[in-house]
Order: sequence, then structure tokens, then C-alpha cells
Amino acid sequence: MNKPIKVILFDLGGVLIELTGVPRMQMWMGDNISPEGVWDRWLKSNTVRRFETGNSSADEFARSMVREFDLPVEPEEFLDEFTSWPKGLYLGAIDLVKNLQDKYLTASFTNTNPIHWARFTGEMGINSLFQLNFPSHITGIVKPDLEAYENVLGRLGVDPCEIAFIDDNYLNVEPARELGLIAGVVSGLRGAEYFLTSNGIL
Repeated sequence: MNKPIKVILFDLGGVLIELTGVPRMQMWMGDNISPEGVWDRWLKSNTVRRFETGNSSADEFARSMVREFDLPVEPEEFLDEFTSWPKGLYLGAIDLVKNLQDKYLTASFTNTNPIHWARFTGEMGINSLFQLNFPSHITGIVKPDLEAYENVLGRLGVDPCEIAFIDDNYLNVEPARELGLIAGVVSGLRGAEYFLTSNGIL
């Protein structure tokens, strides 16, 4: 018999928070690169990994990004644009998470950085919205590395099959499924609601 779900684990960008970065990167990178192509390069980039694990400064990140991705902008312009990529919480995101909290532990599990996390916690109130948060620049580990999921599992102290995990990128969902989490790839809040409903959570 399947165990009941105890934890709802949310990625933030592209699930609860609207992002604008992929179209901007597509414009800068050219060559008709797809959104999936941008994400593939992003998640495999050493520059991104260093910044999102807390191992480089914002200035170092910007300089390396312009160089690694051959972007047609100066580092200062890139950093200004990058800061504004998270547009804000989707309408209804707060209500969705709060409606789950009577029955489930809710937590965030996101690849992020000091710049965006400051906006998430300041403007968007993420710290108070979730009972636990696992931002990569603080844990020092990024998805899709298995170590990142194992760290979360260790902190949560429940069986993998008791966790529902929602992310907007299949590269991040596959390791979760391998470890036994009930995981789904979604696009935006409506996708998250559909996943939760389909799995009997909502």
C-alpha cells in the first residue's frame, strides 16, 4: 500500500514565481535556441553552479556569464537585467501554499542566488510562506545533483514516497523520481494545481 503524502516540496521559479529570464537569454544568445536549450546550458554551466552554490560574487558571476555565453552586453547590464528576472508570485500562489499547510508540511527547494533570494524573501515573503526552505546558495548544492535531493531528504526525515515534488524542469524532476519522490514537471501555478489535484492532494 502506498504511504500517504506528508510533504509538498516546491521549486519556486516557473512554478510559484513568474520568471522572464529565458526569453531574454534566447534574445541574447540568438541562433534560434529553444527554451529547453537555454535551460540545458544554464543547468550545466560552471559559472551558474558557482554562483548558485554561494561560491562566487555577483560581479564575478556577471563577468563569467557574459564570457561563457558570449552575450552581447556588458556585465553591469547583464546583472541589472538578471536582478529583475523574477517578476513576482503568480496570482493565487500564496493561497495555494497556505491551503496545503493544514494537512502537509510545505517546503521550497530551489536553485537560486543571493540576489534573487533577497527578492524572494523581501518582496515576496517566501521565508514566512514555507515551513522549511532549501535555497541552493545556502545549502551549497544545486539540482539536479543527487546530493541536493539527499540533503533535503535527510532534513525532512520522511520516506521519499511521502514527498510530492513540483519543478518546472524535467532535468530536476528525473533525479527526484529515481530516489522515489512523487515528482512532476509543471508550468506555472495552473500546472502545479493540476499536478496536486491529479495526485489526490488538492
